[in-house]
Amino acid sequence: EIRAYQTQLEGLSKEKDSLNNTLKELDITKKKLQTDITVTQKKIDKTNFTIQGLSSDISNKEDVILDSKESIKSGIRQTNELESGDFLVHLISRDNFTSIWNDIDNISTLRKKTEEEIVRLKQIKGELEDTRQTSIDAKNELLSLKSKLSDQQKIIIQNANEKNKLLQQTKNSETNY
Repeated sequence: EIRAYQTQLEGLSKEKDSLNNTLKELDITKKKLQTDITVTQKKIDKTNFTIQGLSSDISNKEDVILDSKESIKSGIRQTNELESGDFLVHLISRDNFTSIWNDIDNISTLRKKTEEEIVRLKQIKGELEDTRQTSIDAKNELLSLKSKLSDQQKIIIQNANEKNKLLQQTKNSETNY
């Protein structure tokens, strides 16, 4: 009987070591997951900050586009006003050739500025589209990170439940002995 009891004690000792190792493994896993959660949360915060910056950039570019549109409209209107009258009547009504030349030069300058503004507007529009795409990508990354964070939190809860289950089983085994 003593040998049987000794064998049972040795078996219990091995079970105790196995349980301790399992509990330590669960604790280490929990700590690793908590660190992963912290890293993921920092990534989420960084992505939120990036999205805010991109939103601000988008807003600024939209304002610049509106201003550019108004500038182009004004340039076209002024050019049209200068060109709309009968050019021959305009030439005759001028006192000297210099004022006629100035009017022609003003029309040319207005056209050139309007063309430059149109090119600038196209460039800003392209940048705006790029910024919007970057913002969409950042939002998708944010959703992915939040999903990952949720999964990590679920694993920690599952890990804690498993640990509690092992401890409960151990208490039940102790009670039986």
